[in-house]
Amino acid sequence: MTDDAQLEKVADLSEALSTVSRLRILTSLAGGAGSVGSLVEATGLSQPLVSQHPRVLRSMNLVTVSRSGCDAVDALTDHRH
Repeated sequence: MTDDAQLEKVADLSEALSTVSRLRILTSLAGGAGSVGSLVEATGLSQPLVSQHPRVLRSMNLVTVSRSGCDAVDALTDHRH
């Protein structure tokens, strides 16, 4: 039987995936890592939205962030190992 902690995790993941904006960002990142600027261009979303949503995706371990000079670059988290 599934315990409450597992159900809570599934609920949090469902919430993280519940917006079209976040799904657009994830779809764009499926093609490769991207900075805020490249994600704005690829998704057609505003810069404030693109800056806000990856934080939620990072908190669910769906996206990781690295630095390239002054830019933050987001990428899908590799869960294959």
